[in-house]
Amino acid sequence: MKNITYSKINELTDVEKFELERVVGRQFPKIERMIDGTCELKVNIKKITKEGKSKRFVISCILKTPTKSYNTKSKDQGDSEDYNITKAAHKEMEKLYSEVKHNLKVQGQSWKKYSLKSLFSKFKE
Repeated sequence: MKNITYSKINELTDVEKFELERVVGRQFPKIERMIDGTCELKVNIKKITKEGKSKRFVISCILKTPTKSYNTKSKDQGDSEDYNITKAAHKEMEKLYSEVKHNLKVQGQSWKKYSLKSLFSKFKE
């Protein structure tokens, strides 16, 4: 957990801090192994409380690698917010994991190699 920084974590209670650090601490090594290099994770936490309602947590993550930066913050905040901090953190870490996985998969493939045009040219010969 040396490469993880949290912003606005002081607004949370001790139990919420523990749950957030537990979820992020379990998911971050999976992402770190996929990248095969040093990376830094910044977790932004926003706690929203309205009158008469329970508090909502909005979490966004920024992963900085030597080659690229990944961001899970989107304009549609409904995906990344929840009343339970464990669920909200898990959603964001899964979103970050799938984004990194997708980017690495796309970089490793070459679609032109298996196009229909090249396939038909092999049959003509």
